[in-house]
Amino acid sequence: GSTNGETSIPSIQTTLYPNPATDYVTVRTGIGSTIEFIASDGTKLHTMYATDEETTIPLAQLPAGYYLVQITSLEGDVVCRSLIIK
Repeated sequence: GSTNGETSIPSIQTTLYPNPATDYVTVRTGIGSTIEFIASDGTKLHTMYATDEETTIPLAQLPAGYYLVQITSLEGDVVCRSLIIK
């Protein structure tokens, strides 16, 4: 992980796995962060809050496709991650 060329490094460290996902996805992020699932057309589908460093989210209610996961930390930093549901 080289940081050369990056203008700013957000204080929020976020990992999604597995990706592509099938039955569930685990989000590693700061406790208290807001996790939002956004469809490719911009519709917000699912919002939850991280109550632990790892939050496992079942995906049964979401159809297969391409999603954006937007994580907002308590400090207001926003990180977007793409997620593919198979």
